[in-house]
Amino acid sequence: MSKALDEASENNNELNEVKNQKNLCVHELKKKLRVKQKRQFIKNTIILSFIIIFFGAISLLIYQSL
Repeated sequence: MSKALDEASENNNELNEVKNQKNLCVHELKKKLRVKQKRQFIKNTIILSFIIIFFGAISLLIYQSL
């Protein structure tokens, strides 16, 4: 019984060590968040520019047909 408890506690300790290694400091988390927000901003800007160009092209086609 005690041998099984010892193995279970060792496994639990290993899991805790792995979880603790994944903890990041606040500065690293802020840096990752800024990078993620920058990428999202660039994607949104590209999508918005395509939408504006698309509607501009449609407007020109409609204007020319008049």
